[in-house]
Amino acid sequence: MSVSATVAVHTAGQDGITMQEVILPSPTGHQVLVTIEASGLCRSQLRQMTLHGSGAPYLLGHEGVGVVAEVGPDVRDLNVGDRVVVTWIPVTGEGVRTPQWATVDLGDGVVAETIDGIFTWGTHTLVDESFLVPLTAADTDPALSLVGCALITGLGSAVYVGECSLGENVVVIGAGGVGLAAIAGAACAGAAQVLAVDIDDAALALARELGATSTLNSRTSDLVEHVRATMGRGGMRGADLVIDCVGETLTANQALECARPAIQGSGIGGRVVVAGVREVPITFEGAQFVIDQKRITGALAGGMGRREILTTLDAIRSGRVNVGGMVTETARLADLGKAVERLRRGEIHGRALVVS
Repeated sequence: MSVSATVAVHTAGQDGITMQEVILPSPTGHQVLVTIEASGLCRSQLRQMTLHGSGAPYLLGHEGVGVVAEVGPDVRDLNVGDRVVVTWIPVTGEGVRTPQWATVDLGDGVVAETIDGIFTWGTHTLVDESFLVPLTAADTDPALSLVGCALITGLGSAVYVGECSLGENVVVIGAGGVGLAAIAGAACAGAAQVLAVDIDDAALALARELGATSTLNSRTSDLVEHVRATMGRGGMRGADLVIDCVGETLTANQALECARPAIQGSGIGGRVVVAGVREVPITFEGAQFVIDQKRITGALAGGMGRREILTTLDAIRSGRVNVGGMVTETARLADLGKAVERLRRGEIHGRALVVS
């Protein structure tokens, strides 16, 4: 059956979004029609809108949670009524089918495309089953939508890419949605110290609730000096792991300077994970890589695949990860445009959800 849906559309050169009424057809092949209950507001969507200089209109939103309304004839592992997370990370592996990216007919011969293969800013989505993660009937928290992007990006940057281990000292620069998830991941991995760094005291207060053992406002205090004074291992001052969730030259270099040099004879220095993305190049002073034997790694979606996402869901169910604590406010879908502008102005701390 086809369904009348409301979806958010971004047109090239447009500052914000428009909400449009569309007709989504019955799913075909491996498609699944999902009624969206909640979707997260991710800053990467702002970046995508800024880069959208030409071409077809975009459908936005890449983390959501909802209920299966209808399945295509080739779908075998999902049924009507199943609860699912919608994520832009598809099932991958040898011999795995390439998923079909969603498009939506806007009428008058105009077809809207997707940037990540999915869209979640709307009342419904029509999505390839490869982008859906099954939940249990008890998984009713709308904050589970963050598993689609923010949580896995931050938590994975700490646990999988950063390889945080028991007793390590960790610094997280940027306590937004991804940063909060990185803090939760480091705490879950058993880090001894987790320092949250931001320029907003409200964000830092929230970071403490999610596992930060200490906080620092980098606008009023010297970050590198503080880390070298409070963290160290084997006589080498600095952090074992630093996660930069901002991704600017300033913060990336601060992260590198905060990472401890190698302990003599061990050949291993501190690790830096860059999880934030900006549109400007980042440059580093090379001696820290050679002499101090520090390492720097980029992280896309926290290096997570389907197995890691399922493990993360188990950690949420067991109470080891508080995904609900990352949500600081909720907006109605009708007010999505206003919420996007507030996100653009930096007025949203933590993660905001949009509910239908």
